[in-house]
Amino acid sequence: MKFTRRLIDVSYKRCDTLHARSENLLVLRTIRACYHRDPSQPLPSAYNSSAVEEGTYKWWEETGIFKPRKVGTNTSTNTECSEFSMLLPPPNVTGSLHIGHALTGSVQDAIVRWKRMGASSTPSYRDWNRAYNTVVHVGIGRKTRLKFSNSRRIQIQSRVFEWKELYGSTIHNQHRRLGLSLDWSREYFTLDPHHSSLVKDTFVKMYDDGIIYRDMRMCNWCVRLQTVISDIEVDSKVIEGRGRVSVPRSSDQAGASEGLREVEVGVMHDFAYKLAGSDSAKNGGLDELVVSTTRIETMLGDVAVAVHPDDKRYKHLHGRHVVHPFTGEQLPIVLDEELVDMDKGTGAVKITPAHDFNDYACGVKHGLTLERNVLDRDGKIVKNLLDSAGLKCSDRFDAREEIIQILKDKDLYRGSKDHAMVLPLCSRSGDIIEPMLLPQWYVKAESLQKIAREVVASGMTKISPSRYEKDWFRWVDDMDEWCISRQLWWGHRIPAYRVIGNQQQELGWVAASTEAEAHRKVQSGSVRLSTGSFTDVESSADHSLPQYTLVQDEDVLDTWFSSGLIPLSVTSRQGDQDVSYPTDVLETGSDILFFWVARMVMLCKYSTGESPFKDIYLHPMVRDAQGRKMSKSLGNVIDPVDVINGQTLSNLIDRVQTSNLPATERANTIESLNKGYSEGIPGCGADALRFTLCEYMQQGSSIKMSVERVQHNAKFCNKIWQLVRFYDSRRQKKDQNSDTSVVGIPALQAIQQSISEAQLPEQWILSRTANTVKDCNKALDEYNLGAATQSLMRFVWFDLCDVYLETLKLSQNDPGTFEGQNASTSSVAVLNVCIVNSLKLLHPFMPYITEELWQHVAFVHGTDHSGIAGKCGFESISLQTYPITTEFEAFVSPTAEADMALSMAIVKAIRDMRQSFQLSPKIQIPVTLSCSSDVVDSVKSNGSFVSDMSNITIRGIELSTTNQADSVGKLVRLPVNEACWIDVDLQDLPQDFTKLIKKLQGQLHGVNKKIMKLEKAVGAGSAAGKMPAHIFEAKSIELDGLKEQRIEIEATLRVTSGTN
Repeated sequence: MKFTRRLIDVSYKRCDTLHARSENLLVLRTIRACYHRDPSQPLPSAYNSSAVEEGTYKWWEETGIFKPRKVGTNTSTNTECSEFSMLLPPPNVTGSLHIGHALTGSVQDAIVRWKRMGASSTPSYRDWNRAYNTVVHVGIGRKTRLKFSNSRRIQIQSRVFEWKELYGSTIHNQHRRLGLSLDWSREYFTLDPHHSSLVKDTFVKMYDDGIIYRDMRMCNWCVRLQTVISDIEVDSKVIEGRGRVSVPRSSDQAGASEGLREVEVGVMHDFAYKLAGSDSAKNGGLDELVVSTTRIETMLGDVAVAVHPDDKRYKHLHGRHVVHPFTGEQLPIVLDEELVDMDKGTGAVKITPAHDFNDYACGVKHGLTLERNVLDRDGKIVKNLLDSAGLKCSDRFDAREEIIQILKDKDLYRGSKDHAMVLPLCSRSGDIIEPMLLPQWYVKAESLQKIAREVVASGMTKISPSRYEKDWFRWVDDMDEWCISRQLWWGHRIPAYRVIGNQQQELGWVAASTEAEAHRKVQSGSVRLSTGSFTDVESSADHSLPQYTLVQDEDVLDTWFSSGLIPLSVTSRQGDQDVSYPTDVLETGSDILFFWVARMVMLCKYSTGESPFKDIYLHPMVRDAQGRKMSKSLGNVIDPVDVINGQTLSNLIDRVQTSNLPATERANTIESLNKGYSEGIPGCGADALRFTLCEYMQQGSSIKMSVERVQHNAKFCNKIWQLVRFYDSRRQKKDQNSDTSVVGIPALQAIQQSISEAQLPEQWILSRTANTVKDCNKALDEYNLGAATQSLMRFVWFDLCDVYLETLKLSQNDPGTFEGQNASTSSVAVLNVCIVNSLKLLHPFMPYITEELWQHVAFVHGTDHSGIAGKCGFESISLQTYPITTEFEAFVSPTAEADMALSMAIVKAIRDMRQSFQLSPKIQIPVTLSCSSDVVDSVKSNGSFVSDMSNITIRGIELSTTNQADSVGKLVRLPVNEACWIDVDLQDLPQDFTKLIKKLQGQLHGVNKKIMKLEKAVGAGSAAGKMPAHIFEAKSIELDGLKEQRIEIEATLRVTSGTN
């Protein structure tokens, strides 16, 4: 019914010096407000998403950080502020948003926040558009009992506006909870006068240019919704064979607003047409032609029978006729090699041009009668055929059974059989689509094909991922005429007027933005009419203009047509000079590349000569556990706020019970909830959800949503929280007079001057920081958000928390580590740099937690640029400069990274050995390190670090060129990699290896038993095909883990066998 669209524009600057950046922040202080929580308070012991997120969005809005700033040159800093604009696609406003919409918003906001950091301008547009939907249809119908076919347009529009107000606030809340940085003051409605005027003017221009025309053609008709629908709204359901599907009852049946009925599908019916002038000898001994069809009720509109010209069975029937069993009409037998498959059915096909797309093309090709409708728009047999055929049932499905019976009575029915087929269903109502021949408005495909191809082929617009370019060109080359009219009461009414003569005859059509303009066009003669010239039709004796009336078309425009002009509309709003055309990037789902994106490109390029976007970035589609697209009509949606806050199963079910879904869909949804969320949905927070959705950007064409993955990233949030808490404790032990700055640049410059004096852990983590900054900027430049999140996860969780913090904890516990060198001062400064820049790097993906920790670190461990201390703390992290690759280049050290990788590999090998030999970490182990010449210097340089990290005594570091046997006597050689080995004398280890071996043998026996049991279960389940996929997958993973465990135990037994 309604769409939400937002245009986000960011005008951003990069300041080359600290001085420039500082002055810029002083300018931004005009919108400064105190942070909504006291940042001086100690951080709680554990991360709590609810506490962190509460009030933050309101503070962002109050400080105005989402507002735009002027584009141009800053005279004080002499830096250029350039514009970045982004058009956001709309979700349907039909109750609330689902995870698919959250993916779109998270990806878009990540890009926008990245562009805003270090930026000076950010206008954000958000608008509502309409997309008629069965959920809205049912919802309004329940509350008002209005029948759309009988209600006036003004009544329906009034109800829909009420619906917008009712559910618009829900969507507002969802977007705010997700943290989308939108300038809400710029929200507008696409039925506002400005956009409506643009839509009308474009339609009129295209009509006058001959690109839009009206024609009688085949289209998708939804009986339930009483409108033509687009191809994107048609779902193809694969039917394997005979079965039944549930479809909505017809509008005049009892309980139609809720009830469903079952109809039979997947059946091929055979019936016979008698040959005209039947002479069995003349016709090869045949007096009939048997045809096959899955829609036997449409045989009432048959105009011919087609056979393949090369089919030897019917060579003698070329040029003959058959007799229609109900009307007695003689129908020609036509030859068609494209339509007829000789091996399918009987090889003879009935032709019903008014109710089948392929039959229509055949009818046009052979000059057959086209407009012989069997069904009306209510899905009922038209009255003249109902009477002539003697049918009692007018309903399309009931008539099917009655026609079969009549054919049986006439001895013409030849039976039925199972038949695999693809059933077209309306995605909004679930009704079976009826192909119908109706007069509609169309856009000529050939007029837009050249535009669409040229825009991408010339590089004017780039599509990412690049694999979609092939799809683009394939679609462009196969583009069909575009039906742009809909039979709805809601939307942009088509600005076309029927010209009616004084004898009530239709003279033609005229397109005009207003009725007055339409009159002027008619009277000037500059209008295309259906019958000759206007004066030739009915001129008066005094040669004055004939009398006529104008009647505006009741239909509305396809939402993809009106929405296709959004880029022009939002960049041409009166009084808004912040955004210019064209925009920079469009980010949207790959599923609407052709239906919306392509149409925006074609319509806007046609109107302006320029493509509306420089880049088109497509994300995968979110699907449910069954692989279905998230849809309110299917009831398979997940509310993102439920993932953020958490929700009980009972509340989820209660919400479905009071929803606008049909009764059957409500039952299906409740069943799915009981299976998938028996324990409810755990609260994970907005940051974890956003980060997870951006992580999914590395997948293919679809995403299988996993709440478990969001839970994992909630733990990542806690990891970040604990990182800052560790920094707090570390910082408190440091001399308060040392020179560090939270903003990072002074600390960065100071550390760069003494980087060569730093210890290996500091050199390594700074190099990893520099490479992470580089990787994130490269990924974001390419809109590869999945790669950026992967790089951040690896750096923050593994490099920073798991490795570097461990080295700091070790030196904190034992000041004598690392050969007694004083590393504490430099480590705090380095940790400052790592944390500050990690928060900045993470902010586009995790805005809430990074804002909270930024304010805390800024207040407790630094001073802001004005020197003001106090509760206000710093400006929002959103206004800080995103880390720039060039600022960190001096820290890149391949040597430090290689040395650290080797050192940690040695540490890991020793820890693995402790685990295998079941030795306490407190026991110091004497070892000898053997190395190749390539790494011996590295091992010698960092031997003390390795020794302290793994609690070993290094007896010596020897040069070795070959990897000797695993063990010689009681001397065991453990490989680290192809260039380094650890030599351990088992006699030096405080372990009773006889008992250990016996224990390991028992463990091995137990593991083998489990493996045999699982192999049998997995093998049987796979062979029978009865084991559910998720159980089969879980057991397979468990089996692989046990096999790895067996390998480890066997390896330990081989090593320890020489001790006996």
